[in-house]
Amino acid sequence: GVGIPGLKFSTNEYNFFIQDDFRITPRLTVNLGLRYEYQQLPDPVLPNTNANSGTIIPNDLRTVNEATSTLPDDKNNFGPRFGFAYDVTGDGKTSIRGGVGIYYGRIATAQIYNSLLNTGNPGGAGQITVANTAANSPIFPNVLPANSPLNLAAIQFYQRNFQAPQITQYDLILERQVMRNTVVSIAYLGSRGSHLPTFVDQNLVPCAGVSTVPVCPNGASVNFTVNGGPFGGQTFSLPQYGRANTAFQQLTQIQSSVKSEYNALVLQANRRFTNGLQFQTSYTLAKATDTNQNSSVFPINNSPFNVFDRSYDAGVSNNDVRHKFVISAVYAPTFYKGDTNSVGNYLLNGWSIAPIYTFYSGRPYSGVTSGATLNGTNGDTLFPLLPRNSFRLPSVSNLDLRLSKRFRFTERYNLELLAEGFNVFNKTFTFIQTNLLYSRPTNTNTLNFNSAFGTGTESSSSNYRERQIQFAARFQF
Repeated sequence: GVGIPGLKFSTNEYNFFIQDDFRITPRLTVNLGLRYEYQQLPDPVLPNTNANSGTIIPNDLRTVNEATSTLPDDKNNFGPRFGFAYDVTGDGKTSIRGGVGIYYGRIATAQIYNSLLNTGNPGGAGQITVANTAANSPIFPNVLPANSPLNLAAIQFYQRNFQAPQITQYDLILERQVMRNTVVSIAYLGSRGSHLPTFVDQNLVPCAGVSTVPVCPNGASVNFTVNGGPFGGQTFSLPQYGRANTAFQQLTQIQSSVKSEYNALVLQANRRFTNGLQFQTSYTLAKATDTNQNSSVFPINNSPFNVFDRSYDAGVSNNDVRHKFVISAVYAPTFYKGDTNSVGNYLLNGWSIAPIYTFYSGRPYSGVTSGATLNGTNGDTLFPLLPRNSFRLPSVSNLDLRLSKRFRFTERYNLELLAEGFNVFNKTFTFIQTNLLYSRPTNTNTLNFNSAFGTGTESSSSNYRERQIQFAARFQF
C-alpha cells in the first residue's frame, strides 16, 4: 500500500432532550420525552477527480466524483419516548409498566475515515503489486521505482440519503409482590432495528447477456454437484456475476439497509435478603432475526451473498440466544441462636453459600463454502441451499460457587475465609467451530463435504474457561 499516512478529521454531535413526568392519578404515572440527535460529518477532502471520475457507478447512478464528494447529512433523528407505571390494585403490590422509545446510533468513525481516504484519488491511498521476480522488484532498502502503476482502485462511498442506525425498543411488564420482599414478574421485550449499516459492491453485473470472457469466464450460470454430507447427490444452478466496469475493482457502497427484530418473553422471581436468604432468577425465551447485520466497524468489500437477490440475507441473527436461564442465591442462615460468644455460635453461624447457575442455548452459525463465493460476487460464502445460521453451537450450562465463613470477634473486627469455584463441574464449552461445510476444488464445479464440519476449535472465552478454584481471607476492621 502507498499513500498519505492518514487523515485528521472531527465530527460534531448535537443532542437535545426534553422529558417530563405526569401523575395522572395516584395510581397512574406517565412520562413523555423527546430527543434529537445530529452528527455533523466532515467535508470530503479527496474526492475522485481522475480521468474516469465521470464514470457512472452501476446500480447507484451517480458518477464516481459525485459519490466521493458527499458524506451523509442525516438531520431527521427525532426520538420520542413514552412510558407509564400503573398500580393495578392500589396497594402497591401489583404493577403494570411499559414503554416505547426510538434511539439512534452513531455513524462509525472508521467508516467515515475509509470513505474519506479510499476514493481512488492518487493523493489518498492505493496499492501496487510487484512480483518477486519482476525487474522492478525492489531489494531492501531500495524503494519502488517512480511512477509505478497503481492497482485498479477499490472505492468506498456512502449510499445516497444514508441514515444513522435506528432502534425502536418497547416493553410491557406485569409485576406482583407475592410475599415479604419477594417479587415475581412476566415481561415482553422487543426491539426493531432499521437503517443498520452494511457494505455492498455496486460494480457487478449479471453475466446473462454478457459475452466478454474475462468479465464472466463461467458464463451466465454454473451447475454445481454436491458430494457427501446432508446434500450429497444434489445438483443446483447459480447465476453468475462479473465486473460491470473493469476500470475499477470493488465500488463498495456503505448502505443503511439492514433490518433486525428481537422478541422475548422474560419470567423473573427476586427476593431481597430476608431471614438469611436472597435469590434472583430469570428465564428468557427469545428470537432475534435480521437481514445479515454486519458487525464490522471497517468497511468490507462486499457483504451480501447476492447483491441482486437480498433474500439470502434474511435469517436468524448471529446473536440469537433462544433460551436463557440464570439463578443466583445467597444463603446465610443463623443455626445457633444462643450466646454470641459461645462455641456454638463460632462453629455454626457465619456460614454462607452463594451459587450462580447459568444455562443458555448455543449461538447459531452458517455453513459456508471454501474460496470465493460460488456466484462470483466475492461476498458472503454462504452455502446457498441452507438459510443463514442454520446450525447451532452446543448449549452452555455452568455453575459457579462461593462458600465463606465469617468469625466475628467484636463489633469492629471480623475475619472472613472464602473458597470460590468457577465452572465447578469442569465442563468443556465450544465457542468457535469449523463452519466449512463444503469445499470447492480449484477450477471445478464440485462441492465436497468437509467431515470436520461442526467440530469445536475454541473452548474458552472471556466468561468461561476450565475449572478454577481460589481461596481468600479478608480481615475487616
